[in-house]
Amino acid sequence: MFSRLKTTWKFIEPFPPELEARFRERHNRRSLGLLRAIAVIGICGYLLLLITDLIAFGEMDAIRSRIIFFFTIPMLAFTFVQTYFPRAEKRYQWSTAILTVMNFGITDVLLVLYAPGVAAVFQRQATVLFTIVFYTCLRLRYVYAAGAALAYTAIVVTVSAATGFIGTHALVTLVNFFIISHIVGGIVSFRLEAVFRIDFQRGIELAAAHAKSEELLLNILPRQVADRLRATPGTIADHYENVTVMFADLVNFTPLALSTGPQQIVELLNGIFSRFDALAEHFGVEKIKTIGDAYMACAGLPDRTTDHALRIARMALAMQDVVLTFNASNGTTLDLRIGVNTGPVVAGVIGQRKFIYDLWGDTVNLASRMESHGEAGLVQVAEATALALEDLAPHDFVLEDRGIIEIKGRGGLRTFWLHGPRVADRIAS
Repeated sequence: MFSRLKTTWKFIEPFPPELEARFRERHNRRSLGLLRAIAVIGICGYLLLLITDLIAFGEMDAIRSRIIFFFTIPMLAFTFVQTYFPRAEKRYQWSTAILTVMNFGITDVLLVLYAPGVAAVFQRQATVLFTIVFYTCLRLRYVYAAGAALAYTAIVVTVSAATGFIGTHALVTLVNFFIISHIVGGIVSFRLEAVFRIDFQRGIELAAAHAKSEELLLNILPRQVADRLRATPGTIADHYENVTVMFADLVNFTPLALSTGPQQIVELLNGIFSRFDALAEHFGVEKIKTIGDAYMACAGLPDRTTDHALRIARMALAMQDVVLTFNASNGTTLDLRIGVNTGPVVAGVIGQRKFIYDLWGDTVNLASRMESHGEAGLVQVAEATALALEDLAPHDFVLEDRGIIEIKGRGGLRTFWLHGPRVADRIAS
């Protein structure tokens, strides 16, 4: 990962305000757990130090033990507890930097003043520790890590020089340790923040790609079916006892296609079918697919409903109005021939690479025949659909008995023309 960071400076530049706020919130939230662990490890480490003294020397250094018991460990305990305070995430960077500087810095000052012999050893250990803690373990952003480290350096060097508890040579050596630690730690901290930002950016891009793929999947499959396919890959097939299927075909489209360019034809179809999609969503109808200039939809699946015939009837009449409005706006002479049937179907997903949610059964075949044996500008419904509409909304529609007509492959069947209040839905216009 580090090998890819050849132009790291740009990664320290903030993201746009909204993304920057999200990055800092996530970064701080993930850092809180690590700070708690460091505080606990610090408390255990200091206790172990005192126990080691007791075992090795038969007693604990009195001054050092008091400093550890009455300042260092309480400070570490407070550092741990404050991570559970309200808004701890928002103030993580500056509060953690201040608390850590106080812990290291004041402990060093107390040791220099009251236990200079111990302080000399402590400073050498602390030089290594602060490099690790300030620049890496605390996950401080580069500016805060460098600021905290420099503040600690200033405290130690100032106190050491002012008290004179170590000689000039030792002080110069200590300063050299600090300089080397700052250089190494600064480089590591800088690169770490770059990695954190790259990780966040890639997470955003991955989430966006996932959302896009989810949107594309839901454009192909109903949400319930897509969820089932993700949860249990395999064959998905359901039987529905009673649904209403509709086929709609654009009349006069073929001559128009022959005299119009490909881009204009696609834009025209997209304009009409997009309005049909809006109607389907409005009426609670499931779009199944488009086949050339034909549109197929069904109500009553995948959510089982009892008013599926009513939904399709209202949508079919609204679709007729959409085409009339489209003709008036675009100077076309298109018309719509619609066929509807009600009954049982089998619905499922087929395909391995290009999924399609489709319907099968005699109900589907007869709905297609209702369309192909219909007339332009009219909605032809099978007898089963007419009976369902009479039960659901006897006063909402006019069902004109067409009589017995010959249907290819089925013989003579009674069908009806569906008429009603032709109210074009505003969402489709």
